[in-house]
Amino acid sequence: MILNESFSEDLKKRFNPETDTLIFMCRSCSHSCEATNIAYLKASWPLDKIYNMMGGFEGDKEKNEHSALYGKRVLGVWKNEGLPWTYKVDSKLAYPEAD
Repeated sequence: MILNESFSEDLKKRFNPETDTLIFMCRSCSHSCEATNIAYLKASWPLDKIYNMMGGFEGDKEKNEHSALYGKRVLGVWKNEGLPWTYKVDSKLAYPEAD
């Protein structure tokens, strides 16, 4: 992972810590955990206005080689829990991908 050094400043330019609640999510939760920490520690976002979606939206891979699900993203998964899910993203509400 390459850390975006301007991430905390970018958050403050795009969102308001006094009025906006942020929910960080990624495929397996590792990057969103880091983003949540940066929002709190470097951007001074209030703890009651930042959340990390645990497990990620596609989850982590099954690592047990004897499992029928070995290598599949099934661990801690938002969409496999039957929760609301779409691949559509509102670009006004999402942080842009790195170039």
